[in-house]
Amino acid sequence: MRQARLYDIDELAVEARGWRHWLHQHPELGYELPLTSNFVARQLETIGCDGIETGIAGSGIVAVVNGNRPGRTIALRADMDALPIIEAGQCPHKSLHLGRMHACGHDGHTSMALGAVKHLAGDRDFPGRVAMIFQPAEEDGFGARAMIEAGIFDRFEIEEVYGLHNWPGLTAGHIAMREGPLMSAVDTIHGAFRGKGGHAARPQDCRDPLLAAAHFTMALQTLIGCERDARRPTVISITCLHAGETDNVISDRAEIAGTIRTLDREVRQTIVARVEEMAREIASFHQVTSDVQVRPEYPRTTNHPVQTRAAARAATDVVGVERVITDIEPSMLSEDFGAMLNVRPGAYVFLGSGEGPALHAPDYDFDDRLLPIGIRFLSTLARQSLARINA
Repeated sequence: MRQARLYDIDELAVEARGWRHWLHQHPELGYELPLTSNFVARQLETIGCDGIETGIAGSGIVAVVNGNRPGRTIALRADMDALPIIEAGQCPHKSLHLGRMHACGHDGHTSMALGAVKHLAGDRDFPGRVAMIFQPAEEDGFGARAMIEAGIFDRFEIEEVYGLHNWPGLTAGHIAMREGPLMSAVDTIHGAFRGKGGHAARPQDCRDPLLAAAHFTMALQTLIGCERDARRPTVISITCLHAGETDNVISDRAEIAGTIRTLDREVRQTIVARVEEMAREIASFHQVTSDVQVRPEYPRTTNHPVQTRAAARAATDVVGVERVITDIEPSMLSEDFGAMLNVRPGAYVFLGSGEGPALHAPDYDFDDRLLPIGIRFLSTLARQSLARINA
């Protein structure tokens, strides 16, 4: 263990900005994050963590910082992966890899996590230990589940877990959360309708799968309007529909894909069953066949009461009670962090980044002014949570 040094958070934020700009210039996707993982590991080695395990679920890392007294363990999680998007912005630290960019702020999340680790390592006046989780494949690949299956929660004896995400549209510097469902579960619709193709001038000789797919697309909205309690938010969006290659041929196949977003477990089960049933019934009506299925993706992100209140207390100490929202409306966006909250109690919070480009927009760039707030919040939350569970 290195000799302790107390770090000023504003000083750490300047260093974190350099980390963030480097990460933004070198975005990587999914589980394959060699540059990102190596960069993070080098910083952690320099900081002087008490344990660093790399190569978890491909590129994942867990770094441990021990307090100066024995005790139990909490975890903080940061996501590291980028998105397959061509960057449109012109910031000085623009992506050096065409077709990949940090359009969701994971470069900022990782940098805030590194800053919090350094702050905790510099002042170890707390019981127990902090396990900082650096996760791959949040955007596409369910990296949270892979980290869970790698056994990190048992091996590191993690008792609580917390996560943070920057949030455009929420006033910059505000921190928001809620007990219970915060972000939706996700299921995806995939498959095809198959019929009999032929000349577009003789539709009577064909069995048009595109008509069935179009009918199915429209009929899905009746599940929202007629078969669901309006007090339970649900979204069904068909995002892909493809059939044929030319204007005078009826195709024999229409491929379809989409997403289902729900906050209520019972509604989720009902909607999933009805979507597949509806696909079969509409295919039969049009005298075609269907293999459309619903594939489960992410669980909903559900905050636990005690840990949400702990996050609110830490947020209040960092930004003041007037900038803390404890009843933010749930979002129909999704987060694989929900899987971690299914195995350990914890909470997920939003750090407001104000007006500007949305997440996943090609001109998005994380706001460096959030770095000191995030570092201070994560380190404060860690210290207070450890004091509580080790009391």
